Amino acid sequence: MKKFYKKSIVSILLVMILVFTFAAGCSKKDSSSDTSGETAQSGEETTGSAVVAEYGTEPVKVNPDEIALKVGDFEMTAAEMFYSYYSMKNTFEMYYGLTDWGQQLYEGYSYGDYLKSNIESQMLNLAYLMTKAEELGIELTEEEITEAKEEVASAFASLPDEDKETYGFTEDNLLKLNEHMKLANKVMEQLESDAAAALTDEEKASCKYRKIQHILISTMDGPSSTESGDTSESESGAETESPEESEYKAEQLQLAKEVLEKVKSGEDFEKLAEEYTADSGVEYSINADGQTPDGATMVTEFSEAANALGEGEISDIVETQYGYHIIKCVSLNDEDAAKEAEQNLAYTNITEAYQTWLESAEYTFSDTWKDYVIINPKVELESETNEETDSTAEETVADEAESEAESESAEESESTAESE
Repeated sequence: MKKFYKKSIVSILLVMILVFTFAAGCSKKDSSSDTSGETAQSGEETTGSAVVAEYGTEPVKVNPDEIALKVGDFEMTAAEMFYSYYSMKNTFEMYYGLTDWGQQLYEGYSYGDYLKSNIESQMLNLAYLMTKAEELGIELTEEEITEAKEEVASAFASLPDEDKETYGFTEDNLLKLNEHMKLANKVMEQLESDAAAALTDEEKASCKYRKIQHILISTMDGPSSTESGDTSESESGAETESPEESEYKAEQLQLAKEVLEKVKSGEDFEKLAEEYTADSGVEYSINADGQTPDGATMVTEFSEAANALGEGEISDIVETQYGYHIIKCVSLNDEDAAKEAEQNLAYTNITEAYQTWLESAEYTFSDTWKDYVIINPKVELESETNEETDSTAEETVADEAESEAESESAEESESTAESE
């Protein structure tokens, strides 16, 4: 869950880019992208306050001044909500070629549902950051307000008249959204700075990494007992090595000893690694627990040997399940890795604070938004090109949705890397 919310809260900064730079390219340029005639998401007529649009009809107009989201004292108008939706929808359609928002992403959940869920998450992020802006006393400067007006004027000028009328977009209500997002950027910068400064000595220590290099002489690619046909078991029942395996490992160990002698004689470590190592990488950063900044964990024998080295020291041969390693400690303090780790930890603390706020926040979305049906662009369904594009778009968006859905288990799963 942490990973999802981290992505969600930081993504508000990305929305800023989508909403007011991409929007200028979202205008309808030909009949194939004309959305004035659209179809309801479900393909069936809906009831109640849901917005319905069939081919050849106009979408029901949105009241731009209606409060679409209320969180405590913070209120977001329908114009702000629907412009964010409008911009992201057009982005997905243009970049992913998505044309059928009513199609099921998985059972009971459509592409339209996925889009609305993203918008709701981001608008809640925005609401949170606005409450923090008030707490921290953060405001926009006159220069930033002027910049916001210029951006909105450009985006508004590119909007088709029918969309301005349908959603009630004006320069004034779009300016409000842009100012909120600019303010969100400033708040995030302050939160990042504050979270980094608030890290405890213990937390900072967990972010300390040493930079190491290693050469791996692999024993993974030799003959196996199965291949040789000579499989035997010890008295305990454990499978033992075949003669071919033992001979291969002895050869690899001798090679490791020869390479170590070259290292000790002063030959360049990196050049020797390029020549001999079986690993795809030579240099790594690990902390006291043997973890890399991306969360992978080196095998115990490797990490213990690496962490026992002083700066510039080189290990003897270290055997692991992958083969024979020669390890060099390049630096006891990899500043770049430490900085990245501290930033990641600060983000984790920020998102945990956001999650706590979200769980206790009382918020409501308007019926207009909740019942809104994501409608489709008018497309030629018989077009083979569109069908191929739809398939690619569906796979792309499905992958993203699946990634978000699995983020909680991915965050909690500890990856174990080779000690390569």
